[in-house]
Amino acid sequence: MEKRLIKEPINDLKEINLEETIFITSKLIFQYLRSLIVYGFKSKITTSNLELLKIYYQNLKEENKYYKAILNNYKNLIGDEDLDALLDYLELIDTWKEDFILYIYNFIDDLNIAFNLNQEYRAQFPKKDFDYLTETDKYRRECIRIILGMSSVIDYFSADFNFPEDFYEYMKNRTIHLDDSHENRMDFIGVYPKIDQNGKVMDIKMYLPYIEDMKTLLITIHEYYHAYQLYLQLDKEFQDIDYEKDAKAAEQKYLEEFFEPTYQRIFKPKNQFT
Repeated sequence: MEKRLIKEPINDLKEINLEETIFITSKLIFQYLRSLIVYGFKSKITTSNLELLKIYYQNLKEENKYYKAILNNYKNLIGDEDLDALLDYLELIDTWKEDFILYIYNFIDDLNIAFNLNQEYRAQFPKKDFDYLTETDKYRRECIRIILGMSSVIDYFSADFNFPEDFYEYMKNRTIHLDDSHENRMDFIGVYPKIDQNGKVMDIKMYLPYIEDMKTLLITIHEYYHAYQLYLQLDKEFQDIDYEKDAKAAEQKYLEEFFEPTYQRIFKPKNQFT
């Protein structure tokens, strides 16, 4: 995939960030300095201005880490499905940013009123119904999912389970992706063998969701493993075994051997936002 296709939407968001940063920084520094002069350093009005500015820059720094990680690892994104997943992720970040900026602007207004009326109680941070980027690893983990892309699923199965190229070729025309337009789509997700009158596996069909989040990524891994279990039984008698146990183990192994090491490499130290 061309880096341009990835870089352009990220640059658009970074340009918006720059404009917002200039406005918010100038507002808060101005309010901080005049509050410092009038009410002193210990005033809640003064310290809240400084704290809000610190929170803004901490989250801006965290957001830029996601963009840097994606641009540094863009070669893992190989197809339209990966590009769509990236654009969905950027939209997720943009939606979070709208809530965050509205929260910042509203508090700036509260601080301005607190200064004009000398009412320190207005300088208390208002309640929020969202997490700062620095309070959750949700967006970091989704970022890693984007970076790894569908290619990591193939690499994982090829490296750890020796899935042959013939298997992927076989499943290419036997895999159907269901999007949100399919009513109750999750009820249809799965791998379905075609079994003849003698109990032999004659064909396989797989229904998958598009990879939109960690849940759908793990579902994809789970169903691919089932598909391979049945692929090994083609022209053989269908085996009545515990298919779920091994597929669940394959999910966990992917997280431990592919996902978590990549997370630690890009966002270390773990669970610490700096």
